[in-house]
Amino acid sequence: EAEEVEPEITAHTPAFIPDDYIASDSERLLFYKRLSSVKTPGEIDVIRDELSDRFGKIPPPLENLTELVMLKLAARKIGAEKADVRSKKAVIIFSENSGMRSKYPPEGKMELHYDGGNPISETTRILENMSAVRREEL
Repeated sequence: EAEEVEPEITAHTPAFIPDDYIASDSERLLFYKRLSSVKTPGEIDVIRDELSDRFGKIPPPLENLTELVMLKLAARKIGAEKADVRSKKAVIIFSENSGMRSKYPPEGKMELHYDGGNPISETTRILENMSAVRREEL
């Protein structure tokens, strides 16, 4: 099993907890900390449920933030060291020891192209599927 790397995720979309959604700085900070330390998609669902129960409908920038956390989990699991997601394209770079790098020569770079939809959740879905296929191969 490859050593997990902490992926660097770049998305060109607003991703934050708006002040007018959670007014308290300390409460907002607490949710940032909780989101940054999740280990499974289920933990993100629990946090999302708590947010919507306590503060109402989740606003788009926070929706984006939770989707980026999901992407980071999927990227970490498959051994991606970088993911750069734009509106029409995502570039994934696999780490040296991921076992995936050799499948995308020469530098372990995979490009995904989109015609609409949500590029963050689409990239997450693709990485999760790749991870599942890889598990079956092992």
